[in-house]
Amino acid sequence: MRLFQQFYAAGLSSRSIAALLPCVNHGRTTVAQRRMLHTERGHLAARVEEMTDTLRRLDQLITAADHRGGLAHSHSLRTATSTVAS
Repeated sequence: MRLFQQFYAAGLSSRSIAALLPCVNHGRTTVAQRRMLHTERGHLAARVEEMTDTLRRLDQLITAADHRGGLAHSHSLRTATSTVAS
């Protein structure tokens, strides 16, 4: 059960997990299974990059809105606080 939780926590779909089940029984992965894991990692990295870009654009909008609203320092304070909390 713990292994399945790790698979899901790693962002693997049910289909990907099903493809990995034979390695659980045999204790080894095939070339195709390792390739699939690398592909899944690439998809996840692309989503992270996309979300990072989206966050950067949102930060720019917030900064612009703060400057127009006379709150130039509030966003930088929120950003510094969230960076420290991370």
